[in-house]
Amino acid sequence: MPGFSDKWNGLHWSYHLSVTGNPTRRDLLTAAAVMLVSRDARAAKQRLAKSSVAAITDEMGSTQTGAIAFAKRYALQWVVLRAVPETKREFALLSEPELMSYAAQLDANKLKVSLLKTSATRKEDLAKGIAAARILGAGALAVPTGARVARPESVYPRIVQDVEALIPLAEAAKIRLAIENDSMQNVGTAAELKTIIALLPSKTIGFNWDPREARAVHETPWPTGYSLLPKARMLNVQVNAAGLGGGPNRIDWRSILETMRKDGFRGEICLETGISGGDFENANDFIEDLLHIIGEAA
Repeated sequence: MPGFSDKWNGLHWSYHLSVTGNPTRRDLLTAAAVMLVSRDARAAKQRLAKSSVAAITDEMGSTQTGAIAFAKRYALQWVVLRAVPETKREFALLSEPELMSYAAQLDANKLKVSLLKTSATRKEDLAKGIAAARILGAGALAVPTGARVARPESVYPRIVQDVEALIPLAEAAKIRLAIENDSMQNVGTAAELKTIIALLPSKTIGFNWDPREARAVHETPWPTGYSLLPKARMLNVQVNAAGLGGGPNRIDWRSILETMRKDGFRGEICLETGISGGDFENANDFIEDLLHIIGEAA
């Protein structure tokens, strides 16, 4: 037998046998090296890292400049945008010159936008949000699902219709649309996320999962809620600072993140500090707690 080839995770390599039909020492060392590189590559792909962490800028500082300084202090690569901290105006509804100025500021500081949030529900405002996301270089625009009614599933056909109308605009802008679960809206739990995502099969549609919001509408987020999620469509996960510590609000983030890593999560992990003004120094403790947990789950 003059030789044989094998495939290891898409990488082809060959063993060349000696005239006796046995692999040489060099053959064995080469094979071992290839297997080691392949194993390390697989492990790297499954690793959660600091580079996946984002934070909402209006919860990191009293100004956008201050929020950017916070992100740089912790070497964050991502931010989530909602409102300009000093004016409280939504980024999604700003003028094009304003957006270009903020985009340039983020670019100068080597920060990327994971998600652009908006409270807008009208199609024309959401269309403006998609245009804003494109200018800001955001990966996705969060799409609200309306004030929660007694039977949320009863309004799902209308929600689906409204979101589907945005798909061509999002595709043209190369922006994804993220359904968020929010206890005050018609998609509040992982079970409801599963239902609405199944009704919106387009790859342009994903979701942002917030376990704390699910618990507020009486769903156990872990492991029950997590098990229901269509994980291939999860773009972001939101970590509320209240769930990082002990007490009744605690969420087992280490177990969740370890499982997300094993499940191959590739999105961003967004810290929601819950700070809307005042002592932003507490944000330092929250980000350090989250980074520590991610380090343990890596």
